[in-house]
Amino acid sequence: MTRAIAVGAALMVGLSAGAASGRATSGRALHGRTGQGLSVTLGRPSGGVRSFSYRARLDCSDGTSFTEGRFADDVRPRRGAFRVHHASDGGATQATVAGRIRGSRAGGTLRIVERYGTGLDASGAAPLDPRGPVTCTSGTVRWTAR
Repeated sequence: MTRAIAVGAALMVGLSAGAASGRATSGRALHGRTGQGLSVTLGRPSGGVRSFSYRARLDCSDGTSFTEGRFADDVRPRRGAFRVHHASDGGATQATVAGRIRGSRAGGTLRIVERYGTGLDASGAAPLDPRGPVTCTSGTVRWTAR
């Protein structure tokens, strides 16, 4: 009977240590880079939601290219995986992020597509236009974080 208690106690200690180390890695923010060399951050979980912030370089159908400002989407991992599609500016901006979290590492893909009009606004920039003739895309970009 003493041996059974000792084995049970050892098993409980082992399980507790494993659970504690899992919480320590999955409960912190993860930082990394995209395949384009730009930063990504998967924030700390809060109520099952994590903030995923990222940037991407877009190539446009008119021959121009630019690095887009930082995007941030809330993701809700289920069994370690997430996928979010976000549209804004009346559909002129479309972003899709997907990923998988395994312990203290994460990785996935992101894609941004934006459409612009050909005219310039008062600041000299082409305005976003969901029916605009100029399409800018990041293509599918891989990312990793630790």
